[in-house]
Amino acid sequence: MSLNECIETALRVNIDLQTQNIKINQSTENYKNLNQSRFPSVSANISQNLTAGRSIDPFTNAFVQRGFGSNSFGLSSSLNLFDAFTYKIKLAQGKNETETQKTRLDIKQKDLKINVTEAYMRILLAQELLKISQEQKNDLDAQLLIVKEKVKEGLLPKSQILDFEAQVSNQEFEVFSAKNNLDLSKLSLSQWLGSAKILTFETKFEKPIPLMNFEFNVSHPSLKILEGGVKGANISYKLAETSKYPKLNLNGGLSTAYSSAAGAEFSYFKQLNFNFNQYLGLGLNIPIYSNGQVRNAIFNARSQELIARKELEAEKLRLNQDFEKQLLEIDLLSEKVKLAESNLKTQEKVYLAGKERFKEGLISSLELNVFRLNLEKAKINLSQSQIEHSFKSKMLELFLE
Repeated sequence: MSLNECIETALRVNIDLQTQNIKINQSTENYKNLNQSRFPSVSANISQNLTAGRSIDPFTNAFVQRGFGSNSFGLSSSLNLFDAFTYKIKLAQGKNETETQKTRLDIKQKDLKINVTEAYMRILLAQELLKISQEQKNDLDAQLLIVKEKVKEGLLPKSQILDFEAQVSNQEFEVFSAKNNLDLSKLSLSQWLGSAKILTFETKFEKPIPLMNFEFNVSHPSLKILEGGVKGANISYKLAETSKYPKLNLNGGLSTAYSSAAGAEFSYFKQLNFNFNQYLGLGLNIPIYSNGQVRNAIFNARSQELIARKELEAEKLRLNQDFEKQLLEIDLLSEKVKLAESNLKTQEKVYLAGKERFKEGLISSLELNVFRLNLEKAKINLSQSQIEHSFKSKMLELFLE
């Protein structure tokens, strides 16, 4: 699987992203519902009642000592004429919440891409280390055969065989450790791809990405989240201030009723017509004294806005510092790759020369092992530098998306 295929799979199966999409839908639906609250509310009521014993006749409002049945019907409506712009502020609050949920999805996707990229890089590095360990073991096995032949011919002491067998044993352990690290790295990536077990797949090393002129993106999702937090705190502040102002409501309704207690004198529909009433009213609510609750709410809302602004400033600084740190790491890794390439060439020459000198009996197996270990270390440094350089650049690109 390529890196892009792994990222696409992780984005498709990640439960956290699916949950965030549900939250976005929920927030969007709440915003739509809030948008409809500007229209008048209308409600109707119908009731059927049976009464026994001493009770009030709803038609005459007089006490009666007998059972009777009654119906009532009503229709009412209410409309906010002036609410100190509360509706408008709440509408902005709902819109801001929806945008914040979408930005949270962007952050989760960005973090997931970076985590998958890092896990992929660890697999490639583990594969390279395993390959190097296996190559070193094969080389030692071949040298051991040569030593055994020379011991038979009496050209080398038997102790040389023990020396090489010890080196082979150590290298077998290195191969075993490298395989374990590879399995753990594959398990880590498999888990990011939504599996609890190790998936069977192969990865391949891509050439290092050339260093580009990266620029910090001021629209980074984490900044958008905090900018939304500042906006939300400002909205909450404005909403708290509306508690200081009066609110005006318009109410109206229609109602009628029927009572069987008056059924002998008035028929059903005559009663409904006789009892029919309409009302229209204005309600004005004027806040006068609230025990300091409104003032305290406004102060807290204002404080939260100031805190949100400071958090935004701190995040901008942190992101800039992180960006500069990653740029420096890529520059250093670029130089490290060049030095590692040069060092590998040198160590290869030294090791080949050492093998020839060992065949001639000029150096011991321990001295040759030092050359071999230096070559192995040079190969590991080069592979590690190349892979880290490649994927550090990729992760920086993801960071700046």
